[in-house]
Amino acid sequence: MAKTRKNNSARKFDANNGVLHGAVCVATVSKAFGTSGEILVKFTPDAPDSLFDMLEEGCKLPMFINFENLPVPFYIEKLNFRGSNGAILKFTTVNDLSYAEELVGAKIYMELAQESESQGLVGFTALNRNGSEIGIVSGFLDIPMNPCLEISRKGSGSFVTPVNEELLLDIDEDKRTITIIVPAGLEDLNS
Repeated sequence: MAKTRKNNSARKFDANNGVLHGAVCVATVSKAFGTSGEILVKFTPDAPDSLFDMLEEGCKLPMFINFENLPVPFYIEKLNFRGSNGAILKFTTVNDLSYAEELVGAKIYMELAQESESQGLVGFTALNRNGSEIGIVSGFLDIPMNPCLEISRKGSGSFVTPVNEELLLDIDEDKRTITIIVPAGLEDLNS
């Protein structure tokens, strides 16, 4: 993942326990477009370059719009770029013209985190607290407020597990190993 450049639009929302850290205003809804809930958005001049790469690759991360000081997540169903600073966007839950019109003028935010320490763990061997090998860290999923590691096991698929201070017990850079606690049952979900 490319590092995002720092800009002045970073915000920290704390709205009745709903927290977005590092949220960046990436666009504004210009107008409703069509009758099926599409909207025309204009990207902010300081939207990071990594945003456009993510959107072109089919971004699965939510975009947030504040309603009554609470960040509400919206997921992209379709996106078609219009020029260099706009797009026609369809959110999965916005399905009619009247709902799309309610969004006009709204600012759209995304959590675009800088490359984290967890992303650097790809390729490390994952061990359980007894020192037995679990598998190899094959990916990092930057899920807002719940980052996860994908761990591949030899011959038996892969699984995803959350990674946080309580579950990540040790990182040994020299041996390229991490010691983690995998919550019960997660290893069996994607077997």
